[in-house]
Amino acid sequence: MAAHALEHALAYLTPRREEMAELLHALVEINSHTENIAGVQAVGQRLADGLGEVGALSVALRRHDPADRFAPHLVATTAAPGARTLLIGHLDTVFPPGAFEGYRSDGTHAFGPGVLDMKGGLVVAVFALRALEAAGALAALPLALIAVSDEEVGSPTSQPLLRALAAAPGATRAL
Repeated sequence: MAAHALEHALAYLTPRREEMAELLHALVEINSHTENIAGVQAVGQRLADGLGEVGALSVALRRHDPADRFAPHLVATTAAPGARTLLIGHLDTVFPPGAFEGYRSDGTHAFGPGVLDMKGGLVVAVFALRALEAAGALAALPLALIAVSDEEVGSPTSQPLLRALAAAPGATRAL
């Protein structure tokens, strides 16, 4: 990516700190224990909505198998040809309802389930993709963001999806 595109992407992000914090707050407030299908799906839908405004992405919540007992997985891809970079994360948390819930911030630090793993990382991914779009660089980058709904239980339904995306022509890197 050219230096001017990186500068443009960083300029896009700088005034959006509060927006990023608000999205993190909203996601952390949703209990997304793996077996809380409605909660996991709500996290996925919130992220899909945030990525839906990124024109270079095709965004979907989908199941690898219609009989999955877990929420749909989030998949967002660009159409750019070439070796695809996979950005992999998860929508679910290990905490059942009532075990560890709520969001709080002291102004510089945020606390709550998923702040670091993985909701914070998903916020970073969403805004990084938005920044690349704003810089005019995203459409040329072959990549896919996959956020699975069953990671905390060993990814039983997302493993086939991840393998298929990784084996697709050009998909050679994962982050």
